[in-house]
Amino acid sequence: MRHELKYPFVVLEGPSMSGKSTASRGMEPRLAGWTRVREPGGTAFGNAVREVVQQTEFEKPVEPMAAFMGYSASRAQLVGEIIVPTLEAGGKVMSDRWWYSSYAYQGGGEGVEHDFIRAVSMKVVKGLVPLTLFFDLAPEIIMERRTGKNDLDRYDLQTLDFFAKVRKAYRELGETVDHWRVIDASQEPELVVEDCLEVLEEYGLLDTLRNNN
Repeated sequence: MRHELKYPFVVLEGPSMSGKSTASRGMEPRLAGWTRVREPGGTAFGNAVREVVQQTEFEKPVEPMAAFMGYSASRAQLVGEIIVPTLEAGGKVMSDRWWYSSYAYQGGGEGVEHDFIRAVSMKVVKGLVPLTLFFDLAPEIIMERRTGKNDLDRYDLQTLDFFAKVRKAYRELGETVDHWRVIDASQEPELVVEDCLEVLEEYGLLDTLRNNN
């Protein structure tokens, strides 16, 4: 079955430790020619925002609203500088995270009003609707996977209850947006990659890639 997207735009979503980066590397041989970006970041401005908002060294906690507005600023720059121009020029884009992360983390996890996040984000992303691969992972597995890891940001270090709220928000959001597909992130990495590629195949994105080679 073939599904229709306005643009070949794919987003990898999910909580910390869900294996998005590993899966992205695993798909790389099938995605030659795609533009790869991440949130927050992807531009000089966005990378600066990422460094500020996600660090753990502030004397006082970052306010959830401040974090959301910072991420939104980074996202607006990424959309305007890279994503929209690439798609309008006929390119393909894969992004590690989208405004859905703000809905789950600053909304579900930290209590920023979901309606406000959605309203601001709709302006920021200029109506773009990607194919989203949501890497679903139980909070207990998140806690296990982060053991012994270095270079964790302040969201990676959150509590079990926080990640439960994040997961709940993601699942609620998935019922309201188009082109949302759930990937079982508890599987072995190679199986996760297979599931992701299967969805891309359903949407004709890999067929398009092969035809352009």
